Amino acid sequence: MGGTAMLFVPAAEERKIRKIPHLPGDSVILDLEDSVARSAKESARHAAASVLERPTDGKSIWVRVNPVGSEELDEDLSAVVRPGLAGLTLPKVESARDLHIVDYLVGRKERKLNLQPGSVPLMATIETVAGLRNLEMIVTATPRLRLLCFGAGDFSLDAGVEWAGDDPEAPPSETLTYARAQIVLWSRSAHLYAPHDGAYPRHGDHEGLRTEAEHARRMGFGGKHAIHPDQVAQIGRIFGRPSKSELDKAQRTVEAFDRAEAAGQAAITVDGKLVDYPIAARARQLLAAHDVAT
Repeated sequence: MGGTAMLFVPAAEERKIRKIPHLPGDSVILDLEDSVARSAKESARHAAASVLERPTDGKSIWVRVNPVGSEELDEDLSAVVRPGLAGLTLPKVESARDLHIVDYLVGRKERKLNLQPGSVPLMATIETVAGLRNLEMIVTATPRLRLLCFGAGDFSLDAGVEWAGDDPEAPPSETLTYARAQIVLWSRSAHLYAPHDGAYPRHGDHEGLRTEAEHARRMGFGGKHAIHPDQVAQIGRIFGRPSKSELDKAQRTVEAFDRAEAAGQAAITVDGKLVDYPIAARARQLLAAHDVAT
């Protein structure tokens, strides 16, 4: 859901908004939160609403609204809950109550506009220690919730640890790795889509982006946010479809294991590596996912 790379576009910047139909990738997050000054919130809402009313070359348009407890949230929802909205990104989610509030408010907007009840999905961003602590309740708070996102920058500030976005030479923080693992596992337990990692802030640092994105992919994330169009292609390659060599290896694994299982064996060696039921199952999942995507 949302594509492997979701590109942030500040809703207050008209020049960038005009480029949306021509931007790379298939998903955009119009931002009404951190990239918009308080004095520009109202004009940003109008701009976001106008984007949802016109063709965007097939792109999915999500909107990041302001957090629960802010003065802007209800006005944000009134402006952007309308046909054309792919979903809402909620920042700084810290409890199930946050999602209950948004679920209620969005439901009122849907009824007012005669939209299908529950048709507006939610992405909840975990970027505080409190949000991480309450994941068990957050992931089951509402059927609207489709996936989680990890905001490493704000989380590292709240947790008092260094972030690779601040120091690209630093190894991944054990604390951030633990937080990412919790987000992946709780997403899996609630049958949500694989979570998205937050944006890498150095848009010219391709090596730093590659390192952080590959780390997130290995941990089980399904995509990553971008802050610049130049990041989209690289994120897409890292989180995109498996390579031909990966597919060929999976096919060899499945075929060899099926032959061995028919002969009464459940642990064999393929390409010098052990293959048993779990590894064969992973290979089947890779092939199945590729078949669905193509």
